[in-house]
Amino acid sequence: MILRTLQFFLLELTSSLKRNTVMTVASVTTVAVLIFLSGFFLILFMNLEHFKQNIASEMEIHAYLKPAISQQNADELKRQILSFEHVVSVTYVSQDEALSRLRADLKNQIDLSGIMQNPLPAYLSVKVKDPEAIVSVAEQIEPLKGIADVNYLQKIIEQFISVYKTAERLFLGLVIFILLCSLIIIHNTIRLGVFGRKNEIEIMQLVGASRGIIRWPFILEGAFYGFLGAFVAVCCLLPSVQALSKKFAMLFPLFPLITPGELWEMMALLLMIGIFVGGSGSYLSVNRYLE
Repeated sequence: MILRTLQFFLLELTSSLKRNTVMTVASVTTVAVLIFLSGFFLILFMNLEHFKQNIASEMEIHAYLKPAISQQNADELKRQILSFEHVVSVTYVSQDEALSRLRADLKNQIDLSGIMQNPLPAYLSVKVKDPEAIVSVAEQIEPLKGIADVNYLQKIIEQFISVYKTAERLFLGLVIFILLCSLIIIHNTIRLGVFGRKNEIEIMQLVGASRGIIRWPFILEGAFYGFLGAFVAVCCLLPSVQALSKKFAMLFPLFPLITPGELWEMMALLLMIGIFVGGSGSYLSVNRYLE
């Protein structure tokens, strides 16, 4: 059965290329463009995700301790906060260290040498792995016994999360739209091929060929077109992204980008997407005709 299916696939593919060369090239080119755009937006989205994680590593929640709290109670609070979900690290900052940090931050701006008594409280510096979790973690910390106040730049974080979610929906919406366009194009191309060979398919049905024997060559053909389109897209996208990444890294060295390993994984994913879109589009076309 597999051998007969492959023979019919090769026959169908050769016949389709001879009859519809222009349409085939147009379909493969269109799929390549759409997969290229999908990959481009997916890579942008991954870079945005890296940026979000980098921002999360820089953002801190400062949980200020009450003046009378003992070191033992501060350590207990530290262990308690560290057990919260999304919390990555908790660091105890003493009053002296807090003043030293303030002096370093305000160096050459404000002279703090005249301060005789340290007015700053000790605090716990809390880092989380997701900016979206900062608000919820801060709300968990605030009512704890021994905590005087919590500071986490609420407005800045909320604005960042709002912008990020908008960009996330936009990118994902564009990718889904582009993939649907690819599916429709493959579907229409294969449907024309099925219609052009309807007499052969009817004869095969009359001589007792199963639906699987008839269906699989067209599915393989669609997957082949999808693979070709995705391969062309990857060959164009990979060097383009690598060149842009080098230039971007030179201009913004602190901005995190996806790693080469992640980039190659994305290229493999795009090839699989091309095969899936092509095969599924063919399946829908042939199934509709056979029914």
